[in-house]
Amino acid sequence: HLQVDLIQTILSNSPRHVVHWRDHDLNTPLHLLIMRKHLKSEMSQARVLFQMLLDRGADPLAMNSEDMIPIYNQ
Repeated sequence: HLQVDLIQTILSNSPRHVVHWRDHDLNTPLHLLIMRKHLKSEMSQARVLFQMLLDRGADPLAMNSEDMIPIYNQ
């Protein structure tokens, strides 16, 4: 279950660059959100979080190590 309120609080109290964080596969928070296995059941919450990340400057065209971008993965 996505906890939108909690994530929104964390984002609003974090430096803006947190949305550019990358894991070992170069995935950003946008990639990880799109890759959630239960995303379909959480679609409305995921859209809110996706928009929150975009509003904070996340790059929807950032490529991971597999040359995938978050908007392509949808």
